[in-house]
Amino acid sequence: MLQMKRMNQIEEINVEDRYAVIQPGVRQGQLFTELMKVGLTYRLRGGPAGSVLANFACSSGDNHGQHGASRTNRYLRASSG
Repeated sequence: MLQMKRMNQIEEINVEDRYAVIQPGVRQGQLFTELMKVGLTYRLRGGPAGSVLANFACSSGDNHGQHGASRTNRYLRASSG
């Protein structure tokens, strides 16, 4: 078993190319809050305490809640105000 509790840093948020580099222990609420600070958002799946990495890995990077077959690189979008 791996404990990734302390591997919870957001390494980079690239606003122009709309991606984030995170460590495995980053939680949904943590990433969402930091993205909102720079005007980005994405659809939360699972809840704020859930792991971002587990969410993306379990869904194979697909966003089944949107039209079409979106890939992970389309998750981040500019917030509407």
